[in-house]
Amino acid sequence: MTLALPLANGIAVHEILAAILTGTPPEAAISKVLAEYAAQVKALGVANEDPEGLEWLIREQRTLLEGTIRAWLRIRLPQLQAQFDFLAVEKELRWPLDPEATIIDQVRCDVLARRKTDGGLFYVEWKTTTTGGDEWIKQWEHNTQILANVLAVEEMLHERCEGVMIEGILKGRRKIDEAARSPFNGKKIQFSPLCYGYKHVVAGEYSPRYQAAKGWYKIATFEEMPIKEWVEQVMTVEDCSALFAPVPPIRPNRRHLERWRRQTIVVEKDRAFALDQVARGADPDLLFPMNDEHCFRYWGHPCPFEPLCFREEIEQDPLGSGLYQRREDHHKIVELTEDV
Repeated sequence: MTLALPLANGIAVHEILAAILTGTPPEAAISKVLAEYAAQVKALGVANEDPEGLEWLIREQRTLLEGTIRAWLRIRLPQLQAQFDFLAVEKELRWPLDPEATIIDQVRCDVLARRKTDGGLFYVEWKTTTTGGDEWIKQWEHNTQILANVLAVEEMLHERCEGVMIEGILKGRRKIDEAARSPFNGKKIQFSPLCYGYKHVVAGEYSPRYQAAKGWYKIATFEEMPIKEWVEQVMTVEDCSALFAPVPPIRPNRRHLERWRRQTIVVEKDRAFALDQVARGADPDLLFPMNDEHCFRYWGHPCPFEPLCFREEIEQDPLGSGLYQRREDHHKIVELTEDV
C-alpha cells in the first residue's frame, strides 16, 4: 500500500541515522535518502493540501527531514557517544519464540549499545512523533515491540538487557495555519521551527521562535537559506535540543515479559489455525472480525485498509486498485551472536 507521509518520514529518518552510524559520511547519507524520499512524497497524492502544490510539499518535508538529522548530529549524537559504544545497527534476529521453534519472530533493533561506565547492554529505538509528552512516553512501558526485543536480545546474546532507550524525535503537527498575520494563513503547513521561522523586516535577523514585536514576520526557512545554515547558525543549542524527547531507560518487568511470551504464543497459533481454515475455504469474516473502532482512530486519518473493508470493487481486486501491493519481506536475516 502507499506510504502515509508520517510513515515515510519515519522510515527516512531511520535510514539516514542507520547509514551514518554504520560509517556513511553524513552528507552522503542525507543526499541519498532525500533523493529517494522526494519520489515517495510525489506518490502520496496530497499536493492539494499545500501552499504551492506538490513541489512546496516536497521542499517543506525535505527540510523537516534534513533539519532533524542535522540537529540530531549537533545535539544527540555527541551525547550518546559520550555514554555508549554502538555495537550493532539495524541488525536482524531470527528469534524462536516458542520452545519447539515453530514460531519465529523476525526482530530488528535500531541500535544495540554498551554503556561505557559499567558495560551494561541497552537497545535504542528511534521514534518520530508530533509533540511527545507524558502520555507518549508512558505508552512504551508495556509496548509489544519493546517486550519482544528485550527477550530476543537477551536470548540471542545470552546477556541481560539493562534497558530500552526511546529516542523521541519531535517533528510537530502538520495543520492549518490560523494566524491572521501569517502569509500562510489558511494553508496546511508543518509546524516545526525547522520549516518555518521569523524574520525582521528591517534588521534582516532570523529566529526559529515566535516574535510578537513589530517588524517580525513568518517565513519558510527553505525560502531563505539552506537548512544546514539554519540549524547551525540560527538555531541555538536549546532550540535544537527541544526537537528531541529522549525517554529514560525502560526496564520491563520480568514477570510481564514471560506473561507476554505465553500469551503471544497462544495468539499466534490461533492465527495460524485460522489462516489454514481460510485456505481450506472458510469464511474469513468469521475468523478475522473487523475492528471498526480503528477505522479513523488517529486524528481522523483512516486505517490504510479502510477502503479494502468498505469498498466492494477494491475488495474484489486489491492489487488492481493500485492501493496495495504484495508485501515483500524487508528483513535481511543474519545470526546475531555474542561477538556482535
